[in-house]
Amino acid sequence: MDKSPGSATQRAYDFIRRRLKNREDEPGTRLVTRSLANALGTSLNPIREALNRLSSQGLVDHIPGAGTFVPRPDSRSIRDLYGLREAIECFAAVEAIDHINADELATLKKLCTDWKAQAERMKAEGIPRLNPHELDVWAAQEELFHRTIVDAARNKMLSDIVEEKSVLARMFAGLNELNYDVTVATIEQVVETHSALIASIETCDRASAREQTSAMLRHGRDCVLENRGSVPH
Repeated sequence: MDKSPGSATQRAYDFIRRRLKNREDEPGTRLVTRSLANALGTSLNPIREALNRLSSQGLVDHIPGAGTFVPRPDSRSIRDLYGLREAIECFAAVEAIDHINADELATLKKLCTDWKAQAERMKAEGIPRLNPHELDVWAAQEELFHRTIVDAARNKMLSDIVEEKSVLARMFAGLNELNYDVTVATIEQVVETHSALIASIETCDRASAREQTSAMLRHGRDCVLENRGSVPH
């Protein structure tokens, strides 16, 4: 498969992945090769190769004899994804202690500051939860927080796994479709746990960084599995 920038296959891959990220197709929708090729203005083969790559990343579901579909998250996939995140992010948090720079720390702190201000505004205005647009923004910010820590580990293989398998994007994409409910209390909890992780990184407390990351992700996993009204951390 030609993954070089500008290749027909790479353009097809980017096109379909963008559709998935923007949720242009509902979960369970069959992705028709010819329709995608017509929409992009390309032949069928690059679309097929792109769908195979997306299937290997877990971004689409391929069912032999039936076709390729936009996935519907289930308990098994959520559990598996959180397990992968825990393995990656606990390691990354410890490694980030030795490599994180001032700009990355500033990014993490600003996200927490913005979330805190958002929670205070919501309380002052009597707003109980984020609306769909705000939820999209919040999810993108959460993804940025976790990706910043992964990148701060300065481990190319780790970053490549996160990118190739779309670990974080798969976790935070499509929260509206899953009816996740982000309340003031949710945001305040996220600020508390994420700020504590930042403090552990700054004080070079490896054990705490690992334990806090693990506890944060396991709590998020349990909330998602037990109550789809809760949100991943």
